[in-house]
Amino acid sequence: MRQYANLGSLELWYSTITERDILKTLTFNQQKIIKKMADKARERTHLQVLDKLTDLVENKSILRENIPFIERVTHTQAGRPIKEALGLLLESYFASLADDRKNLLRQYRIVDVARNVVGVGSVGTRCWVIFLIGSNSDDPLFLQVKEAQASVLEPYT
Repeated sequence: MRQYANLGSLELWYSTITERDILKTLTFNQQKIIKKMADKARERTHLQVLDKLTDLVENKSILRENIPFIERVTHTQAGRPIKEALGLLLESYFASLADDRKNLLRQYRIVDVARNVVGVGSVGTRCWVIFLIGSNSDDPLFLQVKEAQASVLEPYT
């Protein structure tokens, strides 16, 4: 904290804290635990998620159905194609983001969408998995879009 307190605004903006920086602050036993966790995390990549969540059909990756948990739905109740409806939703979401994130996400295109059943506290809400691809097939991005509900505290405000 002392080091960062003395940095100028630009230096602070561009500074990064590395794994090595964090390890230096820990005991030897803590370092062993963190190194093991970090090594395990490095093995888990977005390409593993691609293999887990998609199937290759006609040389194209699509979301793997796992009914009743993940199910392909083609149209909204109003008849609009789901892919189109979620594309409009994403555009609206992107507009709310900072420019750097907008620029990153606009490099992706929707490949497939599926409805996803969510946890006990959210049963009945609509939830979607959106599978996007960037510059090539080794550049996947998975987003979850979940319907918002009113806060349980809302009646008390």
